[in-house]
Amino acid sequence: MNLIASSPERVNALRAGLSARTTQWGWLPLLSLIAASGLCAIAMANRFSYETIGWAQVLFWVGLLLLFVPIAARLASVEPTREERLGLLLVLGLSVYFIKLMHSPFAFTFSDERLHLYNANAILDSHHLFQANSMLPVSAFYPGLENVTTALSNVAGLSVFDSGRIVIGLARLLLVCALFLAYERLLDSARIAGLATLLYMANSNYLYWSAQFSYESLALPLAVLVLFAVLRWEKTREPNLTIGLRILILVTMTAIVITHHLTSYLLVVYLALLSFAGLVVARDKQRNPGFFALFGLVAALSWLIFVSSLTLPYLYQIFSRAFVSIPAMLTGELGGRELFRAGSGAVAPLWERIVGVASIFLLVLGTPFGLIQIWRWRRNHATVLVLSAAALTYFAILGLRVVPAGWEVANRASEFLYLGVGLVFAVGWGELYSSKRANRIMRAALVGAIAVIFTGGIISGWPASLRLSLPYRVTNSNHIVEPQGFAAARWTRSYLGEGNRMAADLTNGLFLLAEAEQIILTGKAHGVQDMIRSESIGRSEKNVIHALDLNYIVVDRRLESWDAMMGLYFDTLTTHQELSPGAIQKFDSSPNVSRVLDTGDIAIYDVNEIQQDEANK
Repeated sequence: MNLIASSPERVNALRAGLSARTTQWGWLPLLSLIAASGLCAIAMANRFSYETIGWAQVLFWVGLLLLFVPIAARLASVEPTREERLGLLLVLGLSVYFIKLMHSPFAFTFSDERLHLYNANAILDSHHLFQANSMLPVSAFYPGLENVTTALSNVAGLSVFDSGRIVIGLARLLLVCALFLAYERLLDSARIAGLATLLYMANSNYLYWSAQFSYESLALPLAVLVLFAVLRWEKTREPNLTIGLRILILVTMTAIVITHHLTSYLLVVYLALLSFAGLVVARDKQRNPGFFALFGLVAALSWLIFVSSLTLPYLYQIFSRAFVSIPAMLTGELGGRELFRAGSGAVAPLWERIVGVASIFLLVLGTPFGLIQIWRWRRNHATVLVLSAAALTYFAILGLRVVPAGWEVANRASEFLYLGVGLVFAVGWGELYSSKRANRIMRAALVGAIAVIFTGGIISGWPASLRLSLPYRVTNSNHIVEPQGFAAARWTRSYLGEGNRMAADLTNGLFLLAEAEQIILTGKAHGVQDMIRSESIGRSEKNVIHALDLNYIVVDRRLESWDAMMGLYFDTLTTHQELSPGAIQKFDSSPNVSRVLDTGDIAIYDVNEIQQDEANK
């Protein structure tokens, strides 16, 4: 009788619990379904791209906006619960990562990915760390990503490719969660934190660059985790939680030091500025993170001195070229870089150039509102002040994008500095959105502005011809036609063996390194590019061959093969420039050189005889 009497109460309780859960998650199920529809549209766009159908780009943008705009509109609203906001951000973050997976579903195709694939395979083969990488030597001394990937590969029995995709996917989820929690703790508002996290996803590197299998893609989420843990540690008074957070911070900082050089250095700078700002604003009842800054400095310097001494020359080469070229450009000795023009010469369509410029204009327009709000209500918070300074730094270095050698510095710094940009913009315009005076038109305008910023970030970050998949290999009946570079690498490993010293362009060098395990010399630093492009084999060319102890030289008639952004395949819709006839024929006309492979565009030449002649002199 008791059970029968209580059954209506149980039903009512069940209904109340179901209603509470439904209210808690709000529109998350519906918007997840819409996001899935956007992903389906992008998957179709990639399929049409295989078939070189021109309007695949249109379908790509339709799917992307279908994925982003509804979630952005819901996050900007005052209605969602905290749980719904976090759920929507996780759906969006993971969906954007799926776009990268659909772009390269069968292999790592971005230039840096092949370098780290080689490192991971070398660790699996040798069971030792720090295996030499001839194309990017410094990467071998930061094996954090490869350690995690190879561990998962061994335990789960997965390939390095599958393990790498899982690791980066988990890192992407960590980044979204840590960002939201950090912003929420800073601003005491789940709504503004959701907007700030959403805006961070609009940085130019979020869609593809920071989603690739590369050491920064793991180190940056770990750094944001440290940011959140420090914010939590600063005010907690629970002894056990304090100890746990301190251990988490120190362990994570150590992992960052052995994963990526620049991320560890910037994290130390951030903690040092945070410590200094905390002393200046003199806030009560809050710990100072100076100890963590000191620990990070000692750890990074120790790793630099005793393990990775190649890091300083590597970074110096990048930054010195950027800053030396600034006065040269101002004096007219060096021409400026044309915006929205890829290294291959392709120019973005007019509408993309307009949206790209508009996105920066909207960010600049929104920044003063955020800074005013921060000065009024948050000027005594050290972390907010440091992130505001990061936002201003982002706008200050935008000018480097017109400097030929400075574009890389400005581009790579964006995903770090955008932590402040997202916060400042969300504080300024988020407050306006929630104002009682804000009507529907104003609110729709804000969502539209965020969509423009998101679209502009993608336009600025990746050339139009490479946003969708291109044919990696073609299947015809029972025959498979692979790209020439991949086929040449397979042939090289089978017939020439591993460990040969080969001069090559960037793209074929990545194939030969990752697939054939050759020792690759490339680029201007070694004189390889000038040697291959020269019209004859003279004294300087022979000196390069002897100095680098070369066994083989790879000649690709397509000049785009020197552009690493082109990846491992070429846009079939463009006409490729070729090397000059003299540069192509000089090896065939030399009696001391023999051609051992010719795929049509790619030829491999045996120069061992020249090497021996030079050695005997």
